[in-house]
Amino acid sequence: MTPEHHASRTALFLNIPVLNEIRNIRALIAGMEAVLDDRYRYTLLFTDDGSTDGTVEFVRRLMETDPRVHLLQRKKTRRGCQRGGALFDAMLWGLAHTTHSVFIEMDGDLSHRPAEIPLGVAALERGGTDFVIASKYMPGSQTINRPISRRALSAICNSAVRLLISRDVTDYSNGHRFYTRSVAEMLSRHTFRYTSPIYLSEVLAACLRDGRRISEFPSIYVGRAEGLSKLRLVDLIKASLAILDISFRYHAPGFAGAAINQRKSDAIDAHRSEACVICSAALDAAPAVRLRGARLNACTRCGALHYSPRATAAEQTARHDSREYMEHPYFRKRRGRLRRVHARCANTFRVIGSAVDVGSLRGQRVLDVGCSTGEFLAAARDLFGIHPIGLDVSRDAVAVLRQKQIDAEVATIEAASPDLRDLPVITAIDVIEHVMDPVGFLRHLAARLRPGGVGYVETPNPCSTVYRLGAWLSRLIAGRPAVIFDRLFPSEHQCYLPAAALSEAARQAGLEVVRVFTRRLPSSDVAVSLPFRIVVGATQLADAVNGNRTLLCLLVRKPGYPAPSPGDAK
Repeated sequence: MTPEHHASRTALFLNIPVLNEIRNIRALIAGMEAVLDDRYRYTLLFTDDGSTDGTVEFVRRLMETDPRVHLLQRKKTRRGCQRGGALFDAMLWGLAHTTHSVFIEMDGDLSHRPAEIPLGVAALERGGTDFVIASKYMPGSQTINRPISRRALSAICNSAVRLLISRDVTDYSNGHRFYTRSVAEMLSRHTFRYTSPIYLSEVLAACLRDGRRISEFPSIYVGRAEGLSKLRLVDLIKASLAILDISFRYHAPGFAGAAINQRKSDAIDAHRSEACVICSAALDAAPAVRLRGARLNACTRCGALHYSPRATAAEQTARHDSREYMEHPYFRKRRGRLRRVHARCANTFRVIGSAVDVGSLRGQRVLDVGCSTGEFLAAARDLFGIHPIGLDVSRDAVAVLRQKQIDAEVATIEAASPDLRDLPVITAIDVIEHVMDPVGFLRHLAARLRPGGVGYVETPNPCSTVYRLGAWLSRLIAGRPAVIFDRLFPSEHQCYLPAAALSEAARQAGLEVVRVFTRRLPSSDVAVSLPFRIVVGATQLADAVNGNRTLLCLLVRKPGYPAPSPGDAK
């Protein structure tokens, strides 16, 4: 048939990686011609990773007589099966050299049957799906000519992947796949970490995160009776480690896109209607953190985590003004460690001293927002001679402050007394994660600073190992036991801001970002059981290597005439 005869038919791009498949390729092409020639327009690309058995020469002879056949030769840069790299390179070739609407991947060793191609294409043509998998694990599927031990290993590994990524896909490893050109374009913009066969799972994770609709149909998989098996034992070991990494990144902010699971479309629409409090981008419908009756969803742009369901301002005030909150063992133990409080205060003012002469603060008003019972302010008064002022919504906390002869108000920074202005320094430690509007909070902080005044903000770092590990475990075991996850992600915390989001919030508030850094959380501040403190300490060792420690610190300055520097004071 002439190309004109096929002009109205669906155009297919078939992506077939090969390596020493001379025994199989003739039968494969014959099967394809029998199925495809009268139904579709198609381009057939063989991607070869260094065959030495005559496969390349055979394909070249085909190219001389059939313009639909093409060859992409690659040079392997590492040992082991590089199927993922071959598939990705061939997909890019298909995008660059064709305008075809359907992309198909299948093995060149006859394990995937050409007779099933119309099933996958028809599923895409009907609409309602973006990606179709010929599954080995659906009811009606069959696996032929494969040892029971290999079937069992494959099923166990696939079940583990489903548990770690999403149960909505039954087969993560089968390479017989169909997807739209739009999906190919999305994948082409994604940075894939793996070029081995685990690439197949990474692609599905990316598609799920981008909200692509995935469907499957029962398939007959034929074991590799002929040709060479390219999968080594070392590949299986590496794949196990890679799956843990993919599942970790898939659920972390920024892996690919935004959304998961078309079968939960109502929930997706609800989450997409919410916007990030920092950059107004949509929230990822796939939860970054799963908790009992709640979740944290990440912004698809800046990565900020948002608690859902969101509390109201009145609910937040009621939580923090409760006796239960003030007397929580965590806070009670921290308040009792006065030595640690003095050390923490000294370290904080050392940072502040990089932007303002701390000596010049003697006798001046310094405001601490969310001051609790004032141990930090009392330490600052003792060490630096400041005039301490505290703000807290807890009436019990403010009563304790006043007993310590510290000026304090029961108020938020928005509702505090008008005369709390023209301040040289404001601190807000472990506060911004509690507020409903971080940008608004920082605007009010800026309004109460004098020109050149500085603000110091400290908050949990969601990019640290302990929080990333906690988020991953929460998804894996549904936020249980609650005693751990409720301490790591308490309901009082409404958002967790990565460094870039926190800096952006400060800039939107009209503040100059002086410094952003992370610091270690002292083990004595982890007021939980000893085993958990050991785990947190171990994760902080990893943080020391990657530079993303547990606490995120921000030093900002209000634009205007500069505050006296340490050098000016001399």
